[in-house]
Amino acid sequence: MSFPSDTPVIWMGKLLIKRDYHIEYWPGGSGDTTYNYLQVCCLIVWSLFITIIWSLTDRNRKSYDRLCYWTMVIFRYGLAVTLIGYGMAKVVKTQFPFPSLARLDQTIGDMSPMGLAWTYMGYSTGYNLFTGFAECFCGVLLFFQRTRLLGALMSITVTLNIVMMNLYYDIPVKLFSAHLLLLSCFIAWPDLQRLINFFVLNKPVPAASHWRPVFKTKWKRIIFVGLKYAFLAFYLYTTITGGIEMDRMYVRKTTPPLYGIYEVKSVTCDTAGFSNSLINNFKFWQKVYFDKDYQMVARKKDDMQYYDMKIDSTKHLLTYWSSQTDSVMMHYSIPSTDTLYLNGKINGDSIHVVLKRKDPNDFALMSRGFHWINEYPYNR
Repeated sequence: MSFPSDTPVIWMGKLLIKRDYHIEYWPGGSGDTTYNYLQVCCLIVWSLFITIIWSLTDRNRKSYDRLCYWTMVIFRYGLAVTLIGYGMAKVVKTQFPFPSLARLDQTIGDMSPMGLAWTYMGYSTGYNLFTGFAECFCGVLLFFQRTRLLGALMSITVTLNIVMMNLYYDIPVKLFSAHLLLLSCFIAWPDLQRLINFFVLNKPVPAASHWRPVFKTKWKRIIFVGLKYAFLAFYLYTTITGGIEMDRMYVRKTTPPLYGIYEVKSVTCDTAGFSNSLINNFKFWQKVYFDKDYQMVARKKDDMQYYDMKIDSTKHLLTYWSSQTDSVMMHYSIPSTDTLYLNGKINGDSIHVVLKRKDPNDFALMSRGFHWINEYPYNR
């Protein structure tokens, strides 16, 4: 669905791509669609036009110290809020959750570069905490004028790493992360000469002398500082409490009784049963994963099917459903530690499924753990 504001983007597509070009994919959260790249082109053209007009109409002005200061405030706060938001998502591991059972059982060659990166990041809680706190620390430094430059330099380091990861693991947030990197550079730009003198030319560096508002009356200073710290306290409170709530809802997942990886060994049914689409679906299942938070995943040859499930351990009943299918209820039994039977009737047709369980801890990634001492490299 297009809006009037989309018209320049559509025109840009016809100009840069082809005359009869039309937008097929509208922005959906990743930020790297063709629409988004065309939108950036429109913003560049619009910015150049405004800059030329402004420069011509206001060419006698000697400086823009006040405008620069308040622009920096907006950019600093915007970048800080973004970094802290992403940092908290790593601290509570909502951005990079621990690999699912289906992911653990997937071969590296079948992973996408983004899937490999998500698995790499999601495996280590410690590394998530390190990167998350680094982003949060950068954000906190950017909130204050005295630590602005330190925050900007640290932010350049952090966001550059993010940009490289997005580029070389094909993660579709390239435009957004590049904007964060450019914003970090822009905030540090007024101190470029001082940085060159200190790090390159080995010259003494005087204190920064950028313009900042000075309030002659005490009550104005109190209001100005009070509003700033009230905003910071409110933002940090909502961010921390929100992170705790996200941790409760999405990270600390419950483990179902049948948790594990199961290989489908056999599927038997009534003669007419396989004409039933719900039953016929079992014929193509290769593995079934009963994962945390009561999610069931069925692996077929070419794709995965995801279901929500409910398990009644008293009656030994398994119920699963998805938006594409009706709910299916089956009785289960566990004759041995590595075998699971599913029996049930679907639309009057009986079905019996035999599954063999694999312990998730058999994966080296799950069982290896951390070792201070390694007599030899454990690289498998």
